[in-house]
Amino acid sequence: MAEEPEVKVVDFDDVALFDINGLRYELSLENSHLIHKVDERLAKIPAEKYDMKVFTINMPYLFEVPGLDKYLDVTLSIDCQPWDYKPDSHYVSTNLGIESARLRDKREDERVEAEKVVVAGDYEKREGLGDSYAIKQNGNWVVYGAYDVIDDDYFAAYRDSVNYKIKDLDDFDKLPDDVPVYVSNFAQNNIVSAREMDEWDLEHVFITKKQVLKDAAALLKKHDLPATPYNQAQIAKEMIKKAGTSHYYEEPAIEYTNREIDEWDYQRLNRVLEYEGLDHIEKKFQGEGESYAEPLTDGRWAVFGTTAADDSLPSGKKTYRLKNMADQLDNLPADAPLFVHPAVFEHQDLVITKPNNADFVTKKLLMDKSKELLMKLDYPETKKNLDMMVKELLSQAGYGRYDAGSYDIEVWSQGITERVRKGNETEKYSQLDGFYKDLRIEKAKNQELTEDSNANNGLMFEGETLNDFIFTAYGKNPAKLRNLDYKQLNKSLERAGLVRLDRKRFTPKFEGIINGQRQLLSEHDVISQALKTIEQNYEADQTKEQVMDYLRNAYGNPPKKRLKLAMKILKNTGNVQLLRKLNVQSQPMIYPKKAKER
Repeated sequence: MAEEPEVKVVDFDDVALFDINGLRYELSLENSHLIHKVDERLAKIPAEKYDMKVFTINMPYLFEVPGLDKYLDVTLSIDCQPWDYKPDSHYVSTNLGIESARLRDKREDERVEAEKVVVAGDYEKREGLGDSYAIKQNGNWVVYGAYDVIDDDYFAAYRDSVNYKIKDLDDFDKLPDDVPVYVSNFAQNNIVSAREMDEWDLEHVFITKKQVLKDAAALLKKHDLPATPYNQAQIAKEMIKKAGTSHYYEEPAIEYTNREIDEWDYQRLNRVLEYEGLDHIEKKFQGEGESYAEPLTDGRWAVFGTTAADDSLPSGKKTYRLKNMADQLDNLPADAPLFVHPAVFEHQDLVITKPNNADFVTKKLLMDKSKELLMKLDYPETKKNLDMMVKELLSQAGYGRYDAGSYDIEVWSQGITERVRKGNETEKYSQLDGFYKDLRIEKAKNQELTEDSNANNGLMFEGETLNDFIFTAYGKNPAKLRNLDYKQLNKSLERAGLVRLDRKRFTPKFEGIINGQRQLLSEHDVISQALKTIEQNYEADQTKEQVMDYLRNAYGNPPKKRLKLAMKILKNTGNVQLLRKLNVQSQPMIYPKKAKER
């Protein structure tokens, strides 16, 4: 009989991270179904029942592992302590740890908890609506369905079925063709694999981007509309939005099957979509107010201007503005005109020309100006930064606010440069790649802050990111923020009772024995053990409170002094013994159990 693969506990920080046969699996337990259940039971236990003491429970738990016909059998250690140490207090869970983890065979009718194990490492993940999502690994898409995907009140009856629907349609054009966009039929455990689907299922049950575009093209052809990439994308996105949310005979919305859509006439389809912007001529680029641009065969463009293209223009002035240009930009040719200066149409409505000056703001000119802006403001030329600068330039175009600069791209560029350098919108521009010169800060800028479980400074940071902290602590001067010192930032985080970016206090530095077990301890572990020791072994009096306040006060007391006091406390107790300080450059073997502070 083949031996079961070894399950290694790699880390237990934000999530439990396991290594199985070289693949990594993440198991999130924070705010999970399991912990909620544990807390519900603990809430019924009066803290006085156990004399306000902290205790630990070990709990076996089974999880489904994607890609393996096995269960992950995990034994969790959960520390329990009184909520506030008052007479009417109850117990809550605090520290989580992994006692053991192994794979074992499935057994018939065996109950498995509804936690989700996510494959980590070399994989691609797409978020779905509700709790649904899809993961691609080793060339195969596996979709995890949920009951809360279709949440329209009118369609409450459909909530008893499991579905998956892709969440973000804003970047639909950039999605790979094989990405699942809608799945309506699931096997056991609400999981379905593309590899297990036959051809019929892939067309009618497991809908990919490629399939929905194919269906959209067929629908457009049926109604004598050009199947341009733009038209296909618009129809496809509406089909995904409406998928599974109606019944054809009861409500005029799209139920995702080709048969039902094809039974409708064009007028009904257009009414359902509530959209009038489909291209009606293959080569025509539709502008606002019946203006348009059309490429000719000799490299020139025919551009037609109207007074209705911009109602903020003075009476009689004509122009051309491409309709929905931000949505179309990626698919436009480089010489496609986006704006045309009203002066071009002073004496004629139709101009035939090869756009080669600033009177015709083309896609190429817009992209060139965006690159020039990034260089001038000292930001790297990345896809994200280019997209953001393009949007900023377009927003500067002055819709509805006609003046001399409304059609002048140089004026737009100057306006953005001034706003960025003055720090008027630092929060927004901080999302540019390379805002922080130090790559360590840049990488972490949108990560949520983690409070140090040993500290108690009275500050609340729930839901805030590193960026939020930096703006509060250092102001919004972009020149100052972009050159922020990494070491100084770490000190500021620590003084505020937060975990440092470099996690310096969590690096193993000591070897010790806790309750007879040899372990590696970080500075954070030493202080944590000292706090537990004081709480469990010392009588409640003013001295006890003062010592605990000193250890917890990261703002007023230097880390070295807090550590020194913690070591002194542990030295005088029997259950924790510090053996020696490690040479961090040559640490001994790390022991498998690592607890997480909650």
